[in-house]
Amino acid sequence: MRTGFREHLFAGFLLFFIMLLLLGVPKEVYITAVWFVVGAVLPDLDSPVSKPRRFMRLILLFVFLLVLLLLYPSILAVCVEVVGGCNQLPLIMVLLVFVAVGFVDMLIPGHRGFLHSLPAAALYGAGVCFLMWCFGMGVDSFWVGMWGLCGYASHLLVDFVGDAIPFK
Repeated sequence: MRTGFREHLFAGFLLFFIMLLLLGVPKEVYITAVWFVVGAVLPDLDSPVSKPRRFMRLILLFVFLLVLLLLYPSILAVCVEVVGGCNQLPLIMVLLVFVAVGFVDMLIPGHRGFLHSLPAAALYGAGVCFLMWCFGMGVDSFWVGMWGLCGYASHLLVDFVGDAIPFK
């Protein structure tokens, strides 16, 4: 059975609510739900046509453009000092943004590679834990990271079950 974005999203929400029934509701239920559901769809970042991959490209495009806009005065000053000016600087900067997005896109491994593994799930959980520890403002970062790991693992489970079912 083919599993796609909708199946992973649905399974992520369903498994999150099942875990809430089994384990109880954590005090930081909303942030936990976000990390769980993001983890449930994130492994498909390695599929070139997936919704997470397209969303990542848009985010990278926005971030790179924002960084270059913030750095534009400094870059222009260096350009004027080194070569006496650069009329094509805005065009060059936009082209650099697209090259950077394409380069990051090329770094992502093939579908069902490392991002579809338990070590990747553990790294995701550790990353969520670290982010919550740095910016969490009082949330229990370890448990939020564990819920994130479980969301990521739910994606792996859905793929495993989907591969075992021969129809669709």
